[in-house]
Amino acid sequence: MSSVVKSSVLSVAASILMISACAQSEPSASDPIDVGPPPVSLTVLEFGGPNTLFAADDVQNKVYALELSEIPDETGNLESVPYNLVGFGSTLANFLDVSPFDITYHDLAVHPVTKSAFVSLSVSGEAGATSSLIMVSPQGEIVNLDYASLTYTSVDIAEPADPNVSFWRDIPAPTLSITDFEFDNGELYIAGLSNGEFASTLRSVSYPFEAGVETTSIEMFHTAHNQNETRAPIRAMAMVDLDGEKTMVAAYTCTPLVTIPVAALEDGAHVMGSTVAELGYGNRPLEVLSLTAYNMERQPEQFVLVINRE
Repeated sequence: MSSVVKSSVLSVAASILMISACAQSEPSASDPIDVGPPPVSLTVLEFGGPNTLFAADDVQNKVYALELSEIPDETGNLESVPYNLVGFGSTLANFLDVSPFDITYHDLAVHPVTKSAFVSLSVSGEAGATSSLIMVSPQGEIVNLDYASLTYTSVDIAEPADPNVSFWRDIPAPTLSITDFEFDNGELYIAGLSNGEFASTLRSVSYPFEAGVETTSIEMFHTAHNQNETRAPIRAMAMVDLDGEKTMVAAYTCTPLVTIPVAALEDGAHVMGSTVAELGYGNRPLEVLSLTAYNMERQPEQFVLVINRE
């Protein structure tokens, strides 16, 4: 990829989800050292192969590796199968027997083999919010997974964001302790906030979870604000090869696009990212995707697609 990161912005509607999957390398299995308590509130999702779904629990400040080995291959088709779930919000609300306005969607991840969509969400009720993990097949079949009964391992997130701090007046900082995952070559990268002086944090941990989480604080220059910032969390990210160097392309709210060399990520280090683009005031990145497409000269070239919510 050239040193100038190319990006485009896609606005997405809540009622339509365009899903396409491609295979990732599967981590090896390992007997858990300490599985910890079962998950209670799942938010961010990321597949680490066909049998492992990483999930963030922002209540317990943990990352879970859920084993899905008993999930059947519903399609038998290893090719990428894009499909639309039109009116999915209403369909899912009817399935859960709740109002669509009571559902808060957290994340979506696609199984690399079955192409089923896994959706983490919470449903508001009189007793508080209830967490659910929903599986939707390409044929539209919906399953509410009992994720607490799945085999899992877990790892703690050290120094999560301060529960006494809120952002933008009403967003509790702990809900931003984990904002995105990226799994690459046996390493899980975890974006979010800590309670440190430089709160913006990029953590990493090897899978299987046999060692602790390493933490690097991240700083970047926000052109629209004309200042360096250390509190804004990475909202979405993707791993790319940039001029032969493994690099994290990170998107922030409002909307700087920043490159961070992975080789600089060390436990306790403080890294200054390079701002390469600003994508517009007020946007919130939902996903960053790395893909190869043909350029104007009909030559394959690597691009970054940033999916935003205005």
